[in-house]
Amino acid sequence: MQLARPPAKEADGFLASSDTPGLPVATFPRYFRCPYCFLLAAIDRFSGFELKTTPGRPDRAQYIHRNCNKAKTPPNILPVRFVATCEGGHLDDFPWHEYVHRAPSICTASMRLRDDGATGEAIDVFVSCDGCGARRSLSEAFDPSRTSPAGKCRGRRPHLRDWDPNGCGRDRKGILVGASNLWFPVSLSALHVPQPATNKLAGLVEEDWATLALVKNEGALEFLRDSGKLSAFTKFALAEILKAIQSRREGATSSPSKDLKVPEWEAFTKGGALPKGPDFELEVVAVPKGYEKLVQSVILAPRLREVTALLGFTRINSARDMARIDEAKPVSLSRGAPRFVPAAEVRGEGIFLHFNESLLSDWCAERKDTEAKLYVLMSTI
Repeated sequence: MQLARPPAKEADGFLASSDTPGLPVATFPRYFRCPYCFLLAAIDRFSGFELKTTPGRPDRAQYIHRNCNKAKTPPNILPVRFVATCEGGHLDDFPWHEYVHRAPSICTASMRLRDDGATGEAIDVFVSCDGCGARRSLSEAFDPSRTSPAGKCRGRRPHLRDWDPNGCGRDRKGILVGASNLWFPVSLSALHVPQPATNKLAGLVEEDWATLALVKNEGALEFLRDSGKLSAFTKFALAEILKAIQSRREGATSSPSKDLKVPEWEAFTKGGALPKGPDFELEVVAVPKGYEKLVQSVILAPRLREVTALLGFTRINSARDMARIDEAKPVSLSRGAPRFVPAAEVRGEGIFLHFNESLLSDWCAERKDTEAKLYVLMSTI
């Protein structure tokens, strides 16, 4: 595993063609609204909306309405607050043209988006057509009693700039850009748990594993020693160090656990049996008086390092609402199988409480019938 910092360079294969490091972005939503004349249109060369840039100052980039007849100078325009999504995780521009005309239409007149209230709620927002006079409230797009007011999903993924030519078949739902259920991360985290060291050299290798993980021969070790990165290994020969590295590598790959939480559980339930290190330290403390029956042990962790990787995301429904994370079907972060995923590491501390498992099992068994009755009751409401 390797953690790399953005921005990526072209040599890394992350950018298609650019000598300047950076991250690719895409404008979304593509529909904007002029705050002066209320014009609602997509960004293209026919709408009058255009991007204004200042050389050397990307922070000043902004979209303007070039030919607004209500403002003295071209005003800045704002992206619309409404988009469309589906339970499959797709995201698309709201179908403004079809929505205001209530069906596909050949009308090519301009559209306007007006807010007639002070609250900003959908019931006060109306979209209208200058040509045929059609007018419709945005509240209908959020009415659960209506069948697919936003139409069928096209299977669009704007972050990947693609869409399914056959669509996904689900009903699209109107949603606010800043809604809390627009984006739920699906992540996986793991603590750094060092392997028990059998001797002093193994312990030193474990502590410096981030530096030694890629070492394959004595030549690489000699380079690290000349660079001053092996100051703690001065009493050991290069051959001994290399052998210890190989033993550490074989131990890490011999029987990998399918569940990342298993090694963590074993480490904390063993208490202080594991060695201390710069990123891992455990301390067994006494169980508070009065809780000896309920709590089996209490472990303090003055030093911990956690790595969290973003695997994907969901929309509308959170993966945390599901029983298992593998039941979630997150939206992919890439068009194909990802070569890497964004990850971050944090260092901190924590407390581990080991409850009496048999006591909890008995408590759950006693209330099993009650839980079943409650489930039946809720399903009938």
